[in-house]
Amino acid sequence: MKRISIHIEEVISSADQKIRSGDSEGAFHILKSALTRKVDRKFRAPLARLAYRLGHFSLGIKLLNPIVRPGPKDKVEATSDEKALYAAGLTNIGANNEAFEILRSIKLNECPDAGLYLAYAHMGEWNYTAAIPILKQYVQHAGLTPYQVIVGNVNLAAALVFEKDDA
Repeated sequence: MKRISIHIEEVISSADQKIRSGDSEGAFHILKSALTRKVDRKFRAPLARLAYRLGHFSLGIKLLNPIVRPGPKDKVEATSDEKALYAAGLTNIGANNEAFEILRSIKLNECPDAGLYLAYAHMGEWNYTAAIPILKQYVQHAGLTPYQVIVGNVNLAAALVFEKDDA
């Protein structure tokens, strides 16, 4: 089992590097190689995040569905991160009502990405007014990486321009 774990971790790292270097086709090829066997739960969210970054939203949903929407006999409790990633995928395939329901159930101070995805969901419905305070809160979260702050600020700027707001 340890060998498979190391392999998946290497796959995630390699795909991430491909994405960062602009090689999304190479990253997707690497991601697909990880999905040729059963994927342990601990790797589902990182793989779903890669799928999301690559625009393969249905793949991320497929990875997380058994966790976020388990069967009646399954005793699985999804983490906030798993729920947020699942909802982000739903937003991108047009299932906004379900995405909003999930995202609003997540405490944004525990999972700041849920705030970003909630803002994206509002923006996808042209409701930039609702997205602005969420993005302002998101960029202030202490646990963000510099890249996440940049992403939040770029989206906040876009929302403010759309709403013609100087705040």
